[in-house]
Amino acid sequence: SANFHSELENGHEKIVGTFDIQQADGTTREENLTIVPHYMVRRMPERFDIDNPHANIGPMDSLPREQWLEAYKDGSAANMQSALDRLRNWIETSWKDKIEDQPTPCGPGRPPTATNYMSPSEVANAQTRI
Repeated sequence: SANFHSELENGHEKIVGTFDIQQADGTTREENLTIVPHYMVRRMPERFDIDNPHANIGPMDSLPREQWLEAYKDGSAANMQSALDRLRNWIETSWKDKIEDQPTPCGPGRPPTATNYMSPSEVANAQTRI
């Protein structure tokens, strides 16, 4: 198991510690390492469609801190937040229109007189989006 700490100097982060290193034969040994961490950022396609449950949301890139900050500033964060905000609005609207105050809005046992409910296809669509 790792024993480490993070150091930040002049805006550059590094992780210093003792880590288990896997050998070619599958065994492990402890070694002192200094690691420059990388951060994950998603490169969302320009035409990403949050309403399409099968849409490609783009690949994940592992970037050093400075490049990650640039990608974040250049729109990665805004694009992702916009998509999440639209998804949240869709969930809230669907909840209020179809589910809230219904005894069993999405499955068996729904009263025949129920008017606000999600059809099986709407339930399947919702499950792929959330």
